[in-house]
Amino acid sequence: MKGRAKSALGKELAKNELNVEEIGGEFYVCNTPGLGLAGLAERVRVIEAKDLQKDKQILLREKEIKSHKEEITESKANVRTLKLAGQDDVYASDS
Repeated sequence: MKGRAKSALGKELAKNELNVEEIGGEFYVCNTPGLGLAGLAERVRVIEAKDLQKDKQILLREKEIKSHKEEITESKANVRTLKLAGQDDVYASDS
């Protein structure tokens, strides 16, 4: 069993993914490249939360745009009505 463990450790060290460091007279084995993955889940969660917030902002802006378009349509209709009313006043004064 020790032989297999030693062999497995040797193979992993050969991959340059595990580092062996002596700290205070004790040997520690760590996976330095893998440490960057340690906070990955939290970073993904934060990004997903920001993404959801952006989606909510987009929906809000889309509703605002729709409302503005409706106001523009209504304003155009009012302008047409006023133009027609103005034409009636012109014809009435000609009589």
